[in-house]
Amino acid sequence: MTEPTADLAATSSRPREILSDPSQVGDRLATLVDAAKHDIVLFGAELEARLFSDAGLSGALAHFAARHQHNRVRILVEDSAQVMHDNERLVTLVRRFSDSVDMREVGESHRGLREVFLVTDRSGYVHQEDTTRALFIVDSRDRRSAALLAERFDSMWAQSEPITGLRTVGI
Repeated sequence: MTEPTADLAATSSRPREILSDPSQVGDRLATLVDAAKHDIVLFGAELEARLFSDAGLSGALAHFAARHQHNRVRILVEDSAQVMHDNERLVTLVRRFSDSVDMREVGESHRGLREVFLVTDRSGYVHQEDTTRALFIVDSRDRRSAALLAERFDSMWAQSEPITGLRTVGI
């Protein structure tokens, strides 16, 4: 995992970035999560394992979830079978931190969206507007755009459903 203070300072001083290199995108995702204070939302029709099951991002999410009992991560996906199959670290995180990390499947009215976004505290975000193009917008300071993405997420979340088989029942 990256050093949060150094990376946050570096990311905060950067203007909006457009990235295509998966390792740079992964670094920015982990940096935003490291800097999050209370709330993280993640939406994707599919979640690429090289980005979302990465050790750096998974570690940052686990640290965020464990840091405070009121911290919350909500993940919304369309293809839950793909996510559960390809993103073992992310699924393990959801199961391990079930009180603060939740994953659901989008409702019928939101199927077919071709984008991915992660928003932290309604202030910073990473957004891939079209999953057929490997371009990601990263901005840690654009509160307006981050809030708009978070509001869209909240609307989709309200119509989402739990993922069957995600939670295992122990005896």
